[in-house]
Amino acid sequence: MNPASILVCRDARAVHWQLGPLPPPRGRFTLIAWKDGAAGDGGVPAAITGVLARSWTSIARVTFLSSAGGARDGTIVSTRDAAAAARVFDDAAFPWWLQGQAAVLSDPDAAPPAVDKPSLLALFEEDWAVRAAAIEPRGVRGVARPGVDGDVAGLLALTDEFDARLLESLEREARVAGVGWTVVPETAL
Repeated sequence: MNPASILVCRDARAVHWQLGPLPPPRGRFTLIAWKDGAAGDGGVPAAITGVLARSWTSIARVTFLSSAGGARDGTIVSTRDAAAAARVFDDAAFPWWLQGQAAVLSDPDAAPPAVDKPSLLALFEEDWAVRAAAIEPRGVRGVARPGVDGDVAGLLALTDEFDARLLESLEREARVAGVGWTVVPETAL
């Protein structure tokens, strides 16, 4: 079995990622792809889910829509707990694999950002990067959302400082978990 690995591409631009117009008009965009010898069909492998959730919650509060607790129309979850944040990848009502999810990353020690369901749902749209920048004044520092078939993640950091912290935390958590970490050109994906 091949070990899991994360492939990081800075400033990807291809339309086949299904992440809207790239590069975004504001902020820094990073495409995260992965390989996992133990992966089944579709979805984010458990090793990768863990790395992403631990990375994000180590530097941010993660806010997303969830059907947990039987909420038919979804409820907003805002957490610093990695196990809770990992649910963003596995909610049938808001399926990552169908690009029906987005995670807002905000200041870790602040109250949950002032985002409502319509604001979160708007991040599923083609112009999600523009919409993410518009909610920055509400405490948003970045947004993560799935690309084509949920097989990649698009990360938008709205400031250079948050971008640096995000990449540092992703690399750190990958290495701690024994997951490979490689920065690659877009043509390598």
